[in-house]
Amino acid sequence: MIMYEWMLRALNVGGALVDWRSTFTLAAMRSAAAGVTWAFLQILGGNPEGFFTFLFLGPIIGIVVLIPLALVVMAFSRVIPFVGLIGFIPLIYMVSGDPILWLVEHFRPGTVPIANFKPFNFKTILIVVDEGLVDDMRSEAISTARNVGAEAMNRLRNQGGRTDSPPSDGSRVDLTKRN
Repeated sequence: MIMYEWMLRALNVGGALVDWRSTFTLAAMRSAAAGVTWAFLQILGGNPEGFFTFLFLGPIIGIVVLIPLALVVMAFSRVIPFVGLIGFIPLIYMVSGDPILWLVEHFRPGTVPIANFKPFNFKTILIVVDEGLVDDMRSEAISTARNVGAEAMNRLRNQGGRTDSPPSDGSRVDLTKRN
C-alpha cells in the first residue's frame, strides 16, 4: 500500500492525477497569505507585537502545523465524529488568506496554480489536478464508449435486432417473430 493512499482516499482524488508540486506550492502560498492576513488582524486588534510573529511564522505555522493537523483530523473524523470540529482551526486560518491570493491572481493571472481560484475556498487543502491527464483520460473514456457502442450496434445488426437505422442489405426485420 502506498504511504499516502489513505490521504488520497480521504481527499477523494486519484493519485495519478494529483500535481503534488503545485498542490504544495498552493498550500505554501495560502499559508503565507494567511500569515499576512493574521498579522494585520493583530495590528487591528491592538497587538502590534503579534504582527511580526504571524508575518514571519505564519507560513511555517500553516505548512508545518495546520495542514498536517487537517490531515490527521480528516483521517480520524470518520472514526471519532467530534474530532472533525478541530478541523475548523486550520480551515479558518487557511481560508483567511484566499482573498489576498484571489487579488494577486486577478491582477496577475497564472500566479496561483489552480483554475478558477475563488476569494473564499472553504477547504483547508486544495488539491491541484493535472488537467492534461484529466483531458487525456476523458478523451480515452469517450473514445472507449464510442467503440463499445459501435460494437454493440454491430452485434445487434448482425443478430437481426432492431436499431435506429435499417439493415444495410435493405431487408426488414420482423420483430413479432421469436427465435
